Amino acid sequence: LGPEPAPRYRRMVLERLWPRLAMGQLTRMLMRGLERRPSRTLFSVLGVAFATAIVVLGTFQFDSVNLMVHVQFQRAQQEDITVALVQPRSQKVVHELSAMTGVRYAEGSLTIPVRLHNGHRSWRVALTGIPASSRLSRRIDTQLQDLHLPEEGLVLTDFLLEELALVPGDAVTVEWLDGSGRHTSVPVVAGSREFIGIGAWMTLPAMQALYGRGEQVNQLQATIDPAARQSVLDALVERPLVAGVSERSAMLDAFYETLGKTFLTFTFVNSLLGGVIAFGVVYNTVRISLAERGRELASLRVLGYRPWEVDHILLAELALLLLLGVPLGWLIGQYLGMLMMWLMQSELYRAPLLITGHTLGLSATVVLVSALLSSWVAVRRVARLDLVQVLKTRE
Repeated sequence: LGPEPAPRYRRMVLERLWPRLAMGQLTRMLMRGLERRPSRTLFSVLGVAFATAIVVLGTFQFDSVNLMVHVQFQRAQQEDITVALVQPRSQKVVHELSAMTGVRYAEGSLTIPVRLHNGHRSWRVALTGIPASSRLSRRIDTQLQDLHLPEEGLVLTDFLLEELALVPGDAVTVEWLDGSGRHTSVPVVAGSREFIGIGAWMTLPAMQALYGRGEQVNQLQATIDPAARQSVLDALVERPLVAGVSERSAMLDAFYETLGKTFLTFTFVNSLLGGVIAFGVVYNTVRISLAERGRELASLRVLGYRPWEVDHILLAELALLLLLGVPLGWLIGQYLGMLMMWLMQSELYRAPLLITGHTLGLSATVVLVSALLSSWVAVRRVARLDLVQVLKTRE
């Protein structure tokens, strides 16, 4: 029933390995205190690390959405409008569209619904033939570089390659869903990175030869003069061969209105929760440290240490925990982000993992602000310590 025996203090491992290491008295007290309680130190560092990781996890998705938009709507799709035809027509329609007032440049493409087969695996997709040197419909490889379509063979999205268990060099069976019931074996020559949707592509001449219906197209892409936008749209809608006209700007607005809006709202809420959790973790770390060291800090005050010297012990410990925990949190946040993106990928979209310096800086700032607020509370509590009452309290 007696009081807890006094802890055994001794030189740190670092001091024994490096005898000439020069440290001030307060710093030595701090370092020895952390080493004497390795479990508490470890869990405090992990707490700060996971608080940082939560903020990273909640904010990096803003950058991911921006990258999706940049790659899909600025690099891959550079047309202003896409015109769908009622039925395939000869490539003369491309020249007719180019000759319209307000149209700057036009290209044609051929899109046919197919089902790709590889053993027992199959997937329904649109097979599209585009000009080999297309200026409006570019493909991006898995390294986010421009991909030049080979003269022969299929280019599939990375998602399709994974789902069909294919690699470049394999052959895939193409089942035409145009009513002909034909099956054709085509080699896969490359993979393409698509963040939104899935697809398969060939060069337009290779697609036309494979389809066997001559030099036909059933879609047109064009860039138009913004001042003539409405007149071009009105003229196209009146054409009997035009099934529909879609605008890239409308697709982008629809993306932000549906997926982007939901995604960014979730990200904002997650970021807010991450900040609150970060504050809670850091604040509890300071409170626990203050509760455990209340008697020691009061003893130092009684022995003549000035308030700022006593605060130095408490705040320097927190600073060291932050210094160790924040970089670890960045690493944990990156791996959690990879896991989240892998779990969220689907046929509809596959968000990329992009963690920028802005995200890392923001996560560190949130944790630092939480630490400053917690430190302010701790300093006020230290200043209000009842020295006599604390010294009378048994541990």
